[in-house]
Amino acid sequence: MNKILKYGRICLLIMLIGHLVSCQQKKESPTALLFEETMDLHDVAMAKMGEIYKLKKSLTEKSDSLLQITPVDSSLQEKFTYLINQLETADESMMSWMAQFETKYKNEDSEESLNYYEDQKQKILVVSKSMNEAIDQARKATQN
Repeated sequence: MNKILKYGRICLLIMLIGHLVSCQQKKESPTALLFEETMDLHDVAMAKMGEIYKLKKSLTEKSDSLLQITPVDSSLQEKFTYLINQLETADESMMSWMAQFETKYKNEDSEESLNYYEDQKQKILVVSKSMNEAIDQARKATQN
């Protein structure tokens, strides 16, 4: 029985060491990690595109219904137009970012590739921020 326990412990130790070694070998390069961070930010922002579309539609409907009321509330009409434009700008910013984004550097470990993905990460953060701001403002306007 002692031999079986001893053998089992040795096997467990070997498996644990093997697992730790394989985890160490799977470490990704700084460029790959930065690429993944950038893509994660993109994915979070992209998930909000449907909401942008819905909010634009809702604001457009509200804006159109204002035109049916006499006298027209021009300040509210202008507010809706402004918010619709903000949502469209956020949408266009995302599309522009995606159109210029390159994946060809993700497997390179060079200063150039690191700089490229750091720059892209900052750009998608700006896009995401403008999307969030436009969405927040539009939500408030559509809840009233």
